[in-house]
Amino acid sequence: VDPTPATHSFKIRTEERIQIAQVDINPIFPAVYRLYATHGLGTVQLANKGSTPIKASLSLHVPEFMDVPTEQQAILPAESITPVDLHAVFADRIADVTKGKQTPIHIELEYRHQEQPKKVKHSSMIPVESNNALTWTDPRMAAAFVTSTASPVDRFTRQLLQSQRAFISPGTDRYLTRAMILFDAQGALGLRYEADANTPYAQATEDRTAIDYIQYPDQFLQSKTGDCDDCSVLYCSLLDYVGIKTALVDAPGHVFMMFDTGLDAERQELLCLEKKDYVVYEDRVWIPVEVTMLGESFTQAWELGAEATSYLTRSGQLKVYPIDQAWSIYQPATRPEREEKTWSIPAILAEELSIDVDELDLKRETFLQRQYLRPLRRDSDNHALRAELARLYVYLNRVGEALKEYDRLLDSGYKPAETLNNKGIAHFVAGDIEAARLSFVQALELSPDERGYQLNLEFAERRLEATQATSVSAD
Repeated sequence: VDPTPATHSFKIRTEERIQIAQVDINPIFPAVYRLYATHGLGTVQLANKGSTPIKASLSLHVPEFMDVPTEQQAILPAESITPVDLHAVFADRIADVTKGKQTPIHIELEYRHQEQPKKVKHSSMIPVESNNALTWTDPRMAAAFVTSTASPVDRFTRQLLQSQRAFISPGTDRYLTRAMILFDAQGALGLRYEADANTPYAQATEDRTAIDYIQYPDQFLQSKTGDCDDCSVLYCSLLDYVGIKTALVDAPGHVFMMFDTGLDAERQELLCLEKKDYVVYEDRVWIPVEVTMLGESFTQAWELGAEATSYLTRSGQLKVYPIDQAWSIYQPATRPEREEKTWSIPAILAEELSIDVDELDLKRETFLQRQYLRPLRRDSDNHALRAELARLYVYLNRVGEALKEYDRLLDSGYKPAETLNNKGIAHFVAGDIEAARLSFVQALELSPDERGYQLNLEFAERRLEATQATSVSAD
């Protein structure tokens, strides 16, 4: 994988039996310097003019950014020209380059001919780009800028989630509510989208070999303005820090992102959302977010992201690059420690989050009305549909409504053992462990051989014993 096609090519003429016939070197991008150890910095054409194969040792040295030369072996067939990838193991200091420059590079080929050691050398200058530079020949390269372990990112994320923990929901919504907090927090703290005046993303992707620049998350948190790629990288970093998988969406002239809800495709109904509100990709359920909407509500950014992915899907243009997959090639860069900073959380953040939570509840109520409640008003004997509604209420932590639906099912005689077991689960989610235990006992009385019911009962009894032991210890 080359970030950009080779732009520096050298043809060498010599009378040696083994020749370095041509060298094609790519510019060095410090953000992905680890890539070059496995995927190469360029290629060298090695010519063997003799009638027998030759074993040669090839070394590459960039003194300014290497502690020792990178060496590799090559077998050169007789009377042939062999292309060899030039691997390069750079020292970490190359990641500190903040301004593009030229640097010397030395290539050396050693071999033996007629028992005599021979050596062929080549030296030239190659460009080293800024550590913020990349090209869009491979959009996965941007993953190197997603640095979730950098100290400003972890402090920002921990402080924001701690201050707004009242808005974090358990279960199905644990990722969605964290994503909501971290998006709204960026806007509340003054972070804004601003098109790059020098190389806007749309222009950079017209010529994907052109050099573009991305801010690292710590830089964006400091500057507070960024292009769509900066916004995407920061949001992906914040979410990755709390264990939420993310992906970049490469659209014509634009990039945004989406995050994994924690649900696989088979359980997508647990979101209680219309299909237009999310994306199923690689058997996972994702929420798309238009990151340039910083300063607006999470709901608005979500809706625009959903509209964009819907259009891209219909037009066959949806290109998704999961960050964790991209990291297998473009490892995240190492960022220097920055001075400890405490963020002043504006009171308006809680107000904005309350509005977003209300919007989410409205989305779900609309879905439940269409999918369950209106059909049940037309046909109250559709017990399978009622059972599914009760199950969703439990996942949404609306346990009181779930228990009412389970009681209706029990009154109608619908699958009593299964319904009692599910009612027990609802009680357990609500924290009423004794009521849960009684429901599991009743379920087992009806189906004594059901292993799942037995396991639920045992789990509830262990929880009761632990609670009682804690109570005795406290007394």
